[in-house]
Amino acid sequence: MLTREYLLEVKSLLEKDGVLAANTFSSSRLYDAESATYADVFGEFYNLKTENRVILAQNGGLPPMTQIQANAVPLEPKLNPFGTGKDWLLPLFSTKVNWPEGTRILTDQYSPANLLNASEHQNPWWKLW
Repeated sequence: MLTREYLLEVKSLLEKDGVLAANTFSSSRLYDAESATYADVFGEFYNLKTENRVILAQNGGLPPMTQIQANAVPLEPKLNPFGTGKDWLLPLFSTKVNWPEGTRILTDQYSPANLLNASEHQNPWWKLW
């Protein structure tokens, strides 16, 4: 479920400063539409991109990077053993819009299935991701 209507429902369930985290694909034909849909509902969001990506959005707007950096300091001893300390993690935080302007958002009437079916003849379904 990744439509504007669905994300609006999720957002309405969040506390005033509640955070949404979504683990998704960093290279998929849905990337642009998915990004545009999150931006439409939440505004600016943090996009942490590696082999996959994590979208972090907050109800009421994002905290500044200075706050993220300050919050990362006490977590450093717990994250370092996993190789994901602040020196690795913080550079991944980006709010850069890296999808084309005017990308169509996903709605209940224009869902991921519609988007994927529109190009069904170009690639087999198992090559979409």
